[in-house]
Amino acid sequence: MRKHRAPLVWPRRDPRRYRFALANSMWECQLKPKALAVFCYLSFRGVALTEKEISDGVHLSRRVVTRNLAALRSAGVVDENNRLLDEARDPRGRYFTLPDEVFLLELSPGALSIYAYLLCREDRRTHQCHPSCRTIAGTTGLALNTVVKAVGILADKGLLAVARSRWFNEAGLKRNGNNVYTILPTRTAVEEYHQRQLRRAEADTARWRAQKLAVEGKAGERLGVAGAPSRPRPPAVRAVQGQGEGVPTPHEMGEVGSWAAQSPKPQEKQGRSALKSRR
Repeated sequence: MRKHRAPLVWPRRDPRRYRFALANSMWECQLKPKALAVFCYLSFRGVALTEKEISDGVHLSRRVVTRNLAALRSAGVVDENNRLLDEARDPRGRYFTLPDEVFLLELSPGALSIYAYLLCREDRRTHQCHPSCRTIAGTTGLALNTVVKAVGILADKGLLAVARSRWFNEAGLKRNGNNVYTILPTRTAVEEYHQRQLRRAEADTARWRAQKLAVEGKAGERLGVAGAPSRPRPPAVRAVQGQGEGVPTPHEMGEVGSWAAQSPKPQEKQGRSALKSRR
């Protein structure tokens, strides 16, 4: 009897284990990107955290974290113990979810704000949305050029795909429309992130080995061991052995230096006998 094999697909996971919820009403607070990043990290952890833990999680300095925590307290969403209040919940029960991997990919606060807004606006069936860049900039509090740059960063990291749209006006002319953003699975982005980390580690290792070999080569040249040129024989010895005529000048003797003083005794005897014969 022939057996039917199940197709190879990704296993289904519980969304509550790898995603955290954010209220749709959080955009009414008009938080800045860095304050929003701190708010997202507190929602992700779900417990009271110290400033150092928040700083390590969102990749910001402690001074910046302290300033944005003060902004969240003034907005009434965080208490003195850095814990989320009930005001951070949506009274209408409308929420959207963010994947836990957004803090692993080391996104900038601006890119994280835009990614959260696109997830809030996406269609749950097609995973697409098409807000204009001006709408994104007005909601997140970013400049228009910053929005365009952050969208490019998200596309390079594999978190979303960007496509242009066109429409026809009443006169039948084709016009450019808003970009269509498709939210991609985060698993592909995480795999690409790990590949980039491996390539960076290999490049750092190769650079470190090259520097080590260069240092060892310089040390060998100084000690006269690794590839150092052979020491030239002093001119006094060449003249004595018949390779030249005359006695070396004091300048030549000065160039020889201490090497001539350390020459073997048989050469000294030959030099003395040759000088006596010439006299």
